[in-house]
Amino acid sequence: MTDGPEPPRANEPAGALPADEQVVVVFDEYGATLRPPHATPFRLHLEQIVLRLLWSEGEGDAARRGHAYLLDRGSGPLELVLLQHGLVRHTDLMELLARVDARLPQGSPGKLRASTWWSAPGPLRWSFSGDAGALADHLRDRSLVLRRELEPAEPRWPDQLPLDFLADPVGTLVRTLIGDLHGSTTWDANALRPRVLATRAGDLVVVCACRYGSIHADAGQDRTAAVFVSRDGDRSFVELPWRLSPAQAASSAGRFSWPPEQIDRIVLADDQLVIEWDDPWIDWEPGDEWLARWDDAAGLWTMRTR
Repeated sequence: MTDGPEPPRANEPAGALPADEQVVVVFDEYGATLRPPHATPFRLHLEQIVLRLLWSEGEGDAARRGHAYLLDRGSGPLELVLLQHGLVRHTDLMELLARVDARLPQGSPGKLRASTWWSAPGPLRWSFSGDAGALADHLRDRSLVLRRELEPAEPRWPDQLPLDFLADPVGTLVRTLIGDLHGSTTWDANALRPRVLATRAGDLVVVCACRYGSIHADAGQDRTAAVFVSRDGDRSFVELPWRLSPAQAASSAGRFSWPPEQIDRIVLADDQLVIEWDDPWIDWEPGDEWLARWDDAAGLWTMRTR
């Protein structure tokens, strides 16, 4: 299972750098100018910012964290400006974040996506929080250059940034779990959250993720699990419906514990698909442990407690 790490602390102290060694951000009516202590200043036009992210690299106390802004100048490559907490004056970083957020208003779905952490697989441990779907849309068929706060005047091609992950985070996580995919499926990062399970048994491949929204929103649930199945060796996927028999749908289990928020385990045995989950899924709350078996011929699930 793959999920995001804890978000960076936006109010963390500026760090050990003396004030005269930090990047200063000077604001005016139209944007901001980044002034590094020993490099050429860089002009940041707010109207060119199409997306902002929070990012984290590494783990624990050694992790680096900060903000990132995606710039589209209308032609040429997109630019990603990375600003690291501690290297930029803390008050300036917070002011810039507030101005960009005020300029990029988001509806409820956007706020949900912006609160979700996506963690790249592998030793780099590069993670980001933001609208992953919008990021993937912007990066489709566009190249990207990178600017960092201490050398903003010289954009460069990113060498450590996981570009495949930024352009297709869900697909990257799925490929990490089950290997390369033969089909050209692009998982919709606009709709899915980054809690991903995937497994295969021969030509049978199952991928589980979560969609935003729930029919149980009044109970505080904000997601609904999604199950995708391929029977041709991952060349094409079909999303399974959350259909129960009329009797089960009318039962208390069907009304209050179905469909699941997210899947905790996939079991494939004898060409049969079984999913398992806890309700509620938060470990420290009491609740039932459930499983459901998919009946391919009937096109419905049968659920019971484990």
